[in-house]
Amino acid sequence: MRPDLTERLLRLGAAERELLKDLHQARFATRLQAEALAALGGGSLAGLLAGGLAREVTLEEETIVYLGQSGVRAALALLGDERASGARAYAALRLGHELRRTELYLALRRVGMPACAYAAEPRLDYRSAAGLGGRTLVPDALVLGQGGAALIEVDRGTEGSGQLRHKWLRYREWQEDGPRRALYVLAQERSRVEATLQAAGLDATVLCEPEGLARLIWSQRPVASA
Repeated sequence: MRPDLTERLLRLGAAERELLKDLHQARFATRLQAEALAALGGGSLAGLLAGGLAREVTLEEETIVYLGQSGVRAALALLGDERASGARAYAALRLGHELRRTELYLALRRVGMPACAYAAEPRLDYRSAAGLGGRTLVPDALVLGQGGAALIEVDRGTEGSGQLRHKWLRYREWQEDGPRRALYVLAQERSRVEATLQAAGLDATVLCEPEGLARLIWSQRPVASA
């Protein structure tokens, strides 16, 4: 008989619980990324794998770690969120993007951001300033700092300049609906992204290295302003 979710959670130590939350927030990680997250809190990746909460798959000589269904349910219980995660199947189809975002998440954890201050692809509702009614913006990630929020986009150079400009216009429209939030972009090509941001009339901080961007995001503890 398989142990139920409550039993699995009771058997986990504090470090393994933190690792479970980290893997849920990251969604997909290479084996090295997952082991680095485990090392941050002294947790055991092997324990999660042996218990069936985490799984591995090898793709093109790269080992990818992710949570199985029971691992997702356990992580949601630890995070106080009982909703099922329906985004992972789609996310698996764009694995390169997911792993790039995980690099940033790992860097944010290394500079002290708690797991609960991070959300991957949150749905942000707003009213269109152009009178188009209710709309929704879905950034790649949201980091909650003291008194405000930072939105994060990960650009891997797969979208055309026109697509990027359209995306930035949505961000500008969202900012016009309420308090201004800081936008940060982890870019493959900084000059290309900056050019499209300028064309859309949107201010954002663009960096190519996850470590530098993480320090900037978390050290500033962004505060929303009018």
